Amino acid sequence: MTSHNAHLTEETLKRQLEQQKLMSALSLSFISTEDMTVLINNALRTTGEFLGVTRMVIGVPNRNEGVTRPAFAWFDTEDIRPAPTNSDIGDLIAGSFPEYASPTENVPCICCDDVATDERYSALQKVDIKSFIWAPLYVSGRIWGILSIEECGKTRAWSESDIQLVNLIDSVIRGAVARSLTERKLVHLSSIVENSPQFICYLDADGRIEYANEGALRISGYGSEKVLKSGIKLFFDGETLAQLKARVDAGKNLSDTDTPGEELQREFIAPLHCRNGDVRMLNFSMFPVEGKGLGLIGLDITERIQLQEQLVEAKNQAENSNSAKSEFLSRMSHEMRTPMNAIIGMTSIGRSSSDIERKDYCLSKIDEASKHLLGVINDILDMSKIEAGKFEVSLAEFRLEKMLQRVTNVIGFRMDEKKIDFSVKLALDLPAFIISDDQRLAQVLTNLLSNAVKFTPENGSITLSARCVNESDELCRLEFNVTDTGIGISPENQAKLFNSFEQADGSISRKFGGTGLGLAISKRIVELLGGEVWVESEEGKGSSFIFYVIAMRSLGERRRVTAPSLTRGNTRVLAVDDSQEVLEYFASLADIINISCDVASSGAEACRMIEGNGENYYSLVFVDWRMPVMNGLELTRIIKERYGDKIVVVMISATEWTEIEADAKAAGVDGFVPKPLFPSNIVDCINEHLGMAENEGEKAESLIPVEYEEGCFSGYRDRK
Repeated sequence: MTSHNAHLTEETLKRQLEQQKLMSALSLSFISTEDMTVLINNALRTTGEFLGVTRMVIGVPNRNEGVTRPAFAWFDTEDIRPAPTNSDIGDLIAGSFPEYASPTENVPCICCDDVATDERYSALQKVDIKSFIWAPLYVSGRIWGILSIEECGKTRAWSESDIQLVNLIDSVIRGAVARSLTERKLVHLSSIVENSPQFICYLDADGRIEYANEGALRISGYGSEKVLKSGIKLFFDGETLAQLKARVDAGKNLSDTDTPGEELQREFIAPLHCRNGDVRMLNFSMFPVEGKGLGLIGLDITERIQLQEQLVEAKNQAENSNSAKSEFLSRMSHEMRTPMNAIIGMTSIGRSSSDIERKDYCLSKIDEASKHLLGVINDILDMSKIEAGKFEVSLAEFRLEKMLQRVTNVIGFRMDEKKIDFSVKLALDLPAFIISDDQRLAQVLTNLLSNAVKFTPENGSITLSARCVNESDELCRLEFNVTDTGIGISPENQAKLFNSFEQADGSISRKFGGTGLGLAISKRIVELLGGEVWVESEEGKGSSFIFYVIAMRSLGERRRVTAPSLTRGNTRVLAVDDSQEVLEYFASLADIINISCDVASSGAEACRMIEGNGENYYSLVFVDWRMPVMNGLELTRIIKERYGDKIVVVMISATEWTEIEADAKAAGVDGFVPKPLFPSNIVDCINEHLGMAENEGEKAESLIPVEYEEGCFSGYRDRK
C-alpha cells in the first residue's frame, strides 16, 4: 500500500468515526425538554457544518396556497439565504414525493450530483442550486415537510455516508415533530374535556372522585373543593349510590373484558341532585381508565325528557280535540269550492258566447274541473270508508300487463304536457295473470304516478318498475317502484306522508293542489292486499315510492306468443330508433319470441341495412316517429317507394296516434304501437301484420313464455 493510499484510508476512517460521533450526538440531543425549534436549528447547523454544504433547509408545504415555504434554515455565511419561493420549484419538490405513504414505508431520499446534467431538476438552476439531497419528513403517514441539503457554489458527488447522515437527521427530526404534535393534541384534548358542557368525572378504584370538569361543577352548582372532599355521594341519593357502587364493582374489569352483560352496564340514566335543590336527569356512560378506575360522562337530558312529555301531552290533546280532521275539512271545502266555481264560471261564459271555439274552450275547462272535483269526492268517500272500517277489496283474476297499460294510458297525457321521460320496466318473472283487486291496485299506481308528475319539473324523468320478489305455494310477492327526479321530501316530512288527514307540508296543497288523502288511501289498499308501502327520498334529488302486495298466480294462466308459422327462419324484423335502450328492448324481446331482429339507430343506417339484404326483405320494420336528420315519416316514404307492400312499416311513438295519423298514413305507415312499449303490444302487432292464423274467433293473448325467467323488459316513453 502506498503512503498516499494509506493516508486516504486513515482520513476516511477518521471521517467515518467523526460522523458516528455526530450521529450519536444528534440522536442524544433530541432527548431533551428544550423547545423543538431550537433542537431542529441546532441539528441543521451541526449537520451542515460537518457536511460543508451551502444550505440546510426544511420546507413545510402550505396546502392552502399550494407552495412550500422554508420553516427552518441554516446557511454557511450571512451572504447566503434560503432560496426564494418559486411556484415552479415548489411544484417540482412536491411532485417528487407521494402525498401519502404508510408510516412504515421506507421512502428513499432523492440525490442529484449536478442539476445541469439532469433535465428533471434543471429548473433548480434558477435559484443557484447545483446539487442537492431531498429527504421527505413523513409524520403520521403524511408529508409534514421536506429536508433539503443544498450546494450552491459547486457540484458535489454525494457519498453513501452523506446519505446515511441525512437519513439519520431526517429520522430524529420526524420523531421530534411527532412528539410535539402528540403533546399538542393531548393539550387540546385536555382543554376539550375541561371545557366540555357535559358532566365528566374520574373515580378511583374505591369510588372516590379524583377529577371533575367545569361541566360537572356547572350542572351540579358545587365548587371543585367541595366535590373532591365529599365525593360521589354529593350528587346521588341512596338508591342511585347503591346502583352506582354495583356498577363500579362490576366495572373494575371493564378494561379487561367485554362481555355483553358488562357492555349493558356502561350506560344508565340517573337523577343528579344539585346544590340549589333541583334534580337533573343525566344519561351516564362509563368507561375504564388506567389504574382500574372509571370515568363517568353525563349528558343532561332533563329538557329532552320534559320536551318528550310535552309532545306526548300535545299529541293526546290533538287526538282528543280532533283538530287534524277539522283542518282537513277546512282544506277540503277549499278543494271542492275551487273546481265548482270554475264549472259555474265557465258554464256562464259558454252560454253567453256565440263563438264555437270559445264554447269548446269553456267545455274543456269544465271537463278538467269536473274530473278534479270527482277525484276529491272519491278520495273523501274512500277515506270515510277507511275510517268506518268498511273499506274492502274485491279479488278476481286479471292480466297484470293490461292493467299496467291502462294506468300508463291514463297518466300519459299529463306527462306529455310536462315533457317528462317515462319508462316502464317489467321483470320477466312477473306472472301474466294474477288474482288480486285490479281496480284498487291501479288506484295505488295512478296515485303514485300522479304525485310523481305533480312534483317532477318539466323535462324530468319517471320510472315505473315491477318485479316478482319471491313466490311460494302459488303466492307471489309483487314489488312496484315509482321513481322520479322531482323535488324530494325531507326526513321529517317523510314521517307524515301516509298519515290520514295530513299532508307532508301544508304549503303543498296551496302550491300543487290535491286532498292529501291519496297516500293514506294507498297505504290502506296495500295493507289490505297483504303488503307494505314506504318512501326513499332526498330533498332536491327525487323520490322512490315502493310497495309490494301478495297476489295469487292464476292456475288457468295461458301462455301464447307469436303464431306457430312465424319462426326465426322466416320472420325478420328491423327496429329503428335513436334510443339505444329501445333497441336493446327489441333485441331482447325477439330472442324470447324466437324471431330474427336487427336494429338501426338512424334512418340512414336503416336504409343501408335494408338495401344490403337484396331480395331477402325484412318482414316488418318498427320506425320511431321523431329521429334526428331523417324522421320516421321520411324513412317510411323511402321504404314504401322502393319496396311497396313487401315490407310492413309500423310507427312507434309516445305521441297520440290521432295527432300523426293523417301524415303517417299518407307516408304509407301500416300500423301504430304507442310508447311506453309493452311486450304484448309488440307481439300482437307482429301477429296482426304477419299472419295470426289460428284466431279462435277473438284476438289471442300474446304472453311471454314461462320458461324465460331472467332479464327485464323495459318500455320507454321518451317524448317522441
